[in-house]
Amino acid sequence: MDDATGAVLRMQVPELGAHVTAVEFHPDVDLDPALFTWDGPVEEDHEDELAALRRSEEWLAEQQLPVPRWWPTGVGYSANHGDPQTGAFSVHLEVPGYPSLARWPVASSEPAWWRERTAGRHRHEWSDDAWQWSLAVDEPLAAEQLARVVGSIPRTPSIAQE
Repeated sequence: MDDATGAVLRMQVPELGAHVTAVEFHPDVDLDPALFTWDGPVEEDHEDELAALRRSEEWLAEQQLPVPRWWPTGVGYSANHGDPQTGAFSVHLEVPGYPSLARWPVASSEPAWWRERTAGRHRHEWSDDAWQWSLAVDEPLAAEQLARVVGSIPRTPSIAQE
């Protein structure tokens, strides 16, 4: 950060391998207004384009697209909380409805962050020898669906057992 202006001089996203550094920075420089003037063509009528986009989105929403429901490395997810000391974690599953899944050691109480994050959602809860599990969804799963989801989760020992 530049102390005088607050401008960001360096950014990085290690997960993407991106790193940007401003090597030369001159605040308060007078710039020619023509630099910000567009003299190319301008398309102002986007109704046809928007209508086509809406038709496409509606059609896609109605389809059962023939896409993989299984992948060698599992269903996609994005992790948003983890405790390396206990093995507790929560993730958003990248499936319709974006359900959230969490686990914490069976001998401990439900984490406050999970209770707050899932307020207002239906929660399916279960436990195994090591973990208390909770799956937050917008609409409850049928018993058979929940059993299949639970059965697909790899068993892992608690941190205390490792």
